[in-house]
Amino acid sequence: MLFRRKNKVALLGSSHITALKRFVDSSDYTGSFKFTFFGGPGQSMRLLKAEDGKLSSNDKNLRDSFLKTSGNITNEINPEKYKSFYLHGLVSGSMLVQTIIKMDTYIKEGGFLSNALIEETFEKFIHGTLLHTTLEKLRQVTDKQAYVSLAPLPSEFITKTQKIYRFDDDRIDTCKQLLGMFEACLSRYLEKFGAQYIAQPDKSITRGIFTINDYMTGSKPLNDAVLKSQSQHDLIHANALYGELLVKALQKAI
Repeated sequence: MLFRRKNKVALLGSSHITALKRFVDSSDYTGSFKFTFFGGPGQSMRLLKAEDGKLSSNDKNLRDSFLKTSGNITNEINPEKYKSFYLHGLVSGSMLVQTIIKMDTYIKEGGFLSNALIEETFEKFIHGTLLHTTLEKLRQVTDKQAYVSLAPLPSEFITKTQKIYRFDDDRIDTCKQLLGMFEACLSRYLEKFGAQYIAQPDKSITRGIFTINDYMTGSKPLNDAVLKSQSQHDLIHANALYGELLVKALQKAI
């Protein structure tokens, strides 16, 4: 079911929320979602706290970032004002791909990884992410519906610049299988929190575990003060075109 015009969504995340914010703030967006963005760069979302039924922070930089990304509306998150919550970019797509490639390399070199060990590794990975700490705090203040998507998988071009991401095409199937196992593990984890996983749209993926570079080119940083550094070479952040795909995927999920 689609949101009615007045329904509101709080979108929490790292610098990766910029892809969605750029699309929603553009004239191309005509949807029924009323988003309020709450973004914190780097690892700053770890400084969130659940207090008095709200999510806030003692850290001035994070409060200032919330105020700026919300459009000067608020520097704290009051669950009473939103129908649902969307957490984006709190699991690193690049770190996930590194983990998958390391597993695949171990297998290719003759090592054995049981499904149980793979799942255990992915569970530990998830518990070490910003998603885990943020979702735990969110559930301390509200049980409203939550949706989760990862930071995008790194650009296909990253294989040309960083050795750790390089691998032969004959390894694509195994890496895709490992990514699928991670997503299944994540979905089970999210069920415990009453949250739903939104996968990266298939049309944006190439070679199994990378993002087509058209969805990365021209990505911009979270802080408008440094927009002059608009990058054509950012290989881990997505652009507004990718943000549009995610908004449509969220709409289908609701």
